[in-house]
Amino acid sequence: MSLAICRLCSREAPLRVSHIIPKFAIDWIKRTSATGYLRDAINPNLRRQDLAKAELLCDDCEQLLSRDERIFAERIFRPFLNEHMSRFRYEEWLKRFAVSLAWRTVAAGPPITAAEPVQFHDALRGALQEWSRYLLGKTQSPGSHTHHMLLVSYIDRAPGHLPSGFQTYLLRAVDATVVISRTSLFVYSKLPGIIFASHVIPNQLPGWRRTRILRKGEIGGGQVLSHSSSAHFFVDRASEVLRRSAVSSRQALAMRRDVLKDPERALGSKSYQAFLAEERLRALRRHNPLDPDWA
Repeated sequence: MSLAICRLCSREAPLRVSHIIPKFAIDWIKRTSATGYLRDAINPNLRRQDLAKAELLCDDCEQLLSRDERIFAERIFRPFLNEHMSRFRYEEWLKRFAVSLAWRTVAAGPPITAAEPVQFHDALRGALQEWSRYLLGKTQSPGSHTHHMLLVSYIDRAPGHLPSGFQTYLLRAVDATVVISRTSLFVYSKLPGIIFASHVIPNQLPGWRRTRILRKGEIGGGQVLSHSSSAHFFVDRASEVLRRSAVSSRQALAMRRDVLKDPERALGSKSYQAFLAEERLRALRRHNPLDPDWA
């Protein structure tokens, strides 16, 4: 651990190598995969036991954020993915967790470019400061930005413009980025089956229903995302990640060999379930190649 300034509390201390996406999500992907390995979009031809990390936090701040991560994993993440629960009661730990995901994504990511409007730079810098104070317990609110959680599952219809592999992206991949369009800016973090969005400009977007995280309440069940720009972003982002994640023929052969080493594990894995869902969607698309009733 190197001695440097903690990005959250601004104290000089030995920094921990922190996961950008929480470790519990990475562990779940490995545990439920057909082979027990990970591959990321940056270098898909290299098998991994872990994904992106960065030196961001001192030990105290790492422990502070990990407390809410543990609660989220126990009360929402695993019950949703393993037990198919769909409604969840929550308290402020969920908002802190959502804010911490957005904070990590911004703090560890590249700065937005000078080509972007100056108000975007100022808004993102201001959001990061407000989120830092909130996570440290110095304020009771993370500011006026809205934070959303969307639970997603298998798609059982055949919209023609979804990329091949979209179900796998939704249910097996992790992802995080700052999203900038001509008129909006939000922070996007995706765990397997669970999407988080923290809106900065504007501080809320229409079309996200029953997804907003409050200080406490119930979330899940009847969620709707009808905002076309957001929906199109998910499709475009999935296409980009899937394109970058394409493996070479040599690595595809290595993956098949890994599957054959333990076919029983492969057939019972979440990876195989995602593969079957993709096949069902392809079959539906062949019978109805253009489904117009998808937003």
